[in-house]
Amino acid sequence: MPPAIVVIPPDCPPEDRSSMIELCRRESVDFRVLHKKKELLSLDLPNVILTCRFFVLPREVLEDRACYNIHSSLLPRWAGIHPVEWAIVSGDSHAGVTIHELTEEIDDGKVVNRFECRILDNDTANSLRARLDKASIFLAAELLNKVTSGQSVTVLPKLCIEKSWARRRKPTDSEINFRMPGKKVHNTIRAMSGTGHPAYFVYNDQKVELTSSTVISTDSSHETFSRFAGERLIEIQFPNVRIHVEVKSDFFDLQFLEDEIAS
Repeated sequence: MPPAIVVIPPDCPPEDRSSMIELCRRESVDFRVLHKKKELLSLDLPNVILTCRFFVLPREVLEDRACYNIHSSLLPRWAGIHPVEWAIVSGDSHAGVTIHELTEEIDDGKVVNRFECRILDNDTANSLRARLDKASIFLAAELLNKVTSGQSVTVLPKLCIEKSWARRRKPTDSEINFRMPGKKVHNTIRAMSGTGHPAYFVYNDQKVELTSSTVISTDSSHETFSRFAGERLIEIQFPNVRIHVEVKSDFFDLQFLEDEIAS
């Protein structure tokens, strides 16, 4: 069953807005693009609402409706704006999707569906998000089938993990310091690969962007080194991990990396 209406929030990225509008037109689904949040109150909304990457709904909308939200994390871990990126940067072993009842609090409410998967060693935010989005479609369809057919919706037990906040990432969060542990360097690069704020380091007051990172060995070693392994591809050995890092430019001296890692 197609949705009664698709509502696109004011802060939706332009590329996402365009693709959603195109999809709605192709499927002959009614849609509205909000310019201000308060415009939501003027719409004739259905009795069942499912949101994803949307703002907190006002009380007037939540009352007398079944309202749910899809969030790309294993709540209560990584509630907030950029959960996938923070999960990778922080070295989490698992990620997931949570569908929960909406309240006036951010990413709060009773959990009604959940999916969990392992974060692979070389996952990027985009590759992980793609898997989570596929799971979200299945979970959402399962929930909506229950709600619309009058079946009871089971509330799942809360996960026994500490609540953490995925704040909006700033461009400076992508800066690499090669004195960091090797896995932290790898995680930061891959988390931001393919995003608007790729990882970078500063060399002679200029930013050098790092477009990808791949683990090639996790053998412990007391040796550290860096060397070119191909055009704009650097092999870096940290004490606990060896990685291949792709750089966007080649105007720096490898000795700089050697000094940073060794210091």
